[in-house]
Amino acid sequence: DRQDQPLPQGTLGVLRFKTPTLMLGYVGDPDATAKVLRGGWYYPGDKGSIDRAGYLRLTGRVDDLMNLGGNKVDPGVIEDALNAYPGVLESAVVAKARGDGLLPVLVAVIVLQDQANVQADALKQWCLERLGAVQTPAHVVIAKGLPKNAGGKLMRAKLLASIEIRSATDESHATAT
Repeated sequence: DRQDQPLPQGTLGVLRFKTPTLMLGYVGDPDATAKVLRGGWYYPGDKGSIDRAGYLRLTGRVDDLMNLGGNKVDPGVIEDALNAYPGVLESAVVAKARGDGLLPVLVAVIVLQDQANVQADALKQWCLERLGAVQTPAHVVIAKGLPKNAGGKLMRAKLLASIEIRSATDESHATAT
């Protein structure tokens, strides 16, 4: 939890590890060392949970959290809801600044299953019912794929850079290149 206390099994939180062979730190970089080593624990920056059988489930990175006007939003929670929608193969959510200087808005980029037909309004309603208004994307963009590195991890910064919002009110005016 936020106070470095263990959470019950199956509860999402910040992951930390301890081993007798834990590194002592990064050579010549005490700031980086202090960021990941605390109290004999290694904090790799991953979020997840450990189930009753001892299996580790990674759900994202600590630094993926987005700040929307003081509301901390976890894109993984939103992506789980989007991915549960019929016809959605995979998704990614980013917070994109608008040109009008107002708060950033959530943009969901979805990849559809073969032959699926997903309506943006229905998908946003699905999110609203499950997540509430703060975590419901303002824009939905359909893409052929999501940018990933060689290891298959989402390149969220590259995705964010590819999105253009031309109108604050109509999801049809948000595009990803």
